[in-house]
Amino acid sequence: MITMKMTKTVNIFDQTPREIRCIANEHDYLGDGTTIVENELEVGKTYTFIKGSAMAYGNMVFLREVPSRFGFQAYLFEELEVYDEEEYLREYLKWLVSQLNNSLKDE
Repeated sequence: MITMKMTKTVNIFDQTPREIRCIANEHDYLGDGTTIVENELEVGKTYTFIKGSAMAYGNMVFLREVPSRFGFQAYLFEELEVYDEEEYLREYLKWLVSQLNNSLKDE
């Protein structure tokens, strides 16, 4: 029996423009207790995902309604529809391997 684990984690690797929902606008990005408030974001509101990117400082989403040069942390949002988490993990692994290969080329 195959069991799928379903998730609403924003799939930053799927570059299809689509609606995503803001689930938080306050977060402890550094993990040191300092709360950062993203004043531009409204919890519960849907925004248009126009691009996703894995960066050194986190998985980022870029929104049509709130332009940002750096984007917003993907964990502040969720997909509207659930999907198989394996889909995300496969794409994340491909990205990670490409980053490792690129770092080896730089040596």
